[in-house]
Amino acid sequence: MVDARSAFLNGGYYRPILDGLIEAASPRQAHTILDLGCGEGFYTMGLYDSLLSSGNAPGADFSASLPGQSVRHILGVDISREAIIASCRRYRNYVSAEDTFARQPVSPPVSLTWLVASGAALPVKSASVDLVTCLFTRIMPAEMYRVLSRSGKLVVAGAGENHLHELRSLLYSHVRQKRFSPEKVLSDQFVSGEKRRVECTICVEQVQQLKNLLMMTPHAWRVAPEKQVLLAGLVGRPISIDVELEVWYPAVP
Repeated sequence: MVDARSAFLNGGYYRPILDGLIEAASPRQAHTILDLGCGEGFYTMGLYDSLLSSGNAPGADFSASLPGQSVRHILGVDISREAIIASCRRYRNYVSAEDTFARQPVSPPVSLTWLVASGAALPVKSASVDLVTCLFTRIMPAEMYRVLSRSGKLVVAGAGENHLHELRSLLYSHVRQKRFSPEKVLSDQFVSGEKRRVECTICVEQVQQLKNLLMMTPHAWRVAPEKQVLLAGLVGRPISIDVELEVWYPAVP
């Protein structure tokens, strides 16, 4: 599953989701960022790259937003050892790219740490994180609230009603419309903020990439293996992307 995720995400199909995350999260306003359930590191590295790029943009100045801070920290956490190994590999490939060091040095510098840990018991100091991101994974409100500073924010993402509609229609005789509803688990400890929706279509030209996409979803475990032959019918056809991003703020007692 980790290899399938890496292969598909490396194809750039979910770049609009990453762009939406960066807009919602405003990572340059944070000193310490925690990506919870980071998987193989696609979104974590996207946040990292956005800080490197903006830090070297002409006229970029972080001093107003981060007074007295000398280093930014990004922490990618996942319970899967294989996923964290893949994240390290993604970072290694990133730093070996030709244009990476052309952007150095960054001011302030950015550190990146990968950690195998459970989101239910994070080895992170209380109230030490300015931004927590949680995309397409289980939301753990108690730990998120504990590690976030009271002036910090949480960004969560989940599938909208039309996400991968064409894929689901191919696999199921009846497609259920399920809404992303984080308020059920967050409203006791967080206050709802901005909401945005990423809607677009992608076209996948290889059957193998469609198989990789399927492996990224719960549908891979719910449908019979022989149904994968139907994926060829989606080659080159538009597939809907519908993702909801929500910002939440810690409730102050």
